[in-house]
Amino acid sequence: MTKLHIENIHITFSGSKPSMPPLGLLAALAGLSESQPCKRPADLPAIGDKWPGTEAIYAGKSLSRDGSKIIDLIYWPDSSNTERNYADNISYCESVDTNTSSHAATRQQAIVLNDNLRQLMSTDCYYWTETKDNTGKYAVVQYFGYGYQGNANLFSETRALAVSEIH
Repeated sequence: MTKLHIENIHITFSGSKPSMPPLGLLAALAGLSESQPCKRPADLPAIGDKWPGTEAIYAGKSLSRDGSKIIDLIYWPDSSNTERNYADNISYCESVDTNTSSHAATRQQAIVLNDNLRQLMSTDCYYWTETKDNTGKYAVVQYFGYGYQGNANLFSETRALAVSEIH
């Protein structure tokens, strides 16, 4: 078997708006290997089905919180539909399931939730992500009605997107 070794690669995305590179490209660049430890069940549930042994719903493949690898993403629905400010939302999301280190979805993870689980979300309100803008005064929110992402000040009250990453 021939192996290819690449020293450096530089990719520039340009256009009128900054954009997120395609998930598949990021996965390839993350250098994933099958030898990584895995807590996944042998048979993954279908997207939209409950994750085995939990009340969470399988959302599909996503970037990890730090963007270094591709993970299986599970979503913890909040049936209370409570709207919280940013800080309360972060605390809530981290308390949902300590066994799987639940947290608020990142901006990229919210895109996966929008693409795969939109039918489970309210389409008339916003949901927090944990991703702040460069000023630290605003965070990205997801609107499932049109798949839009925008910014809201940290004192705004929106709904939670609690997720866990399965490595």
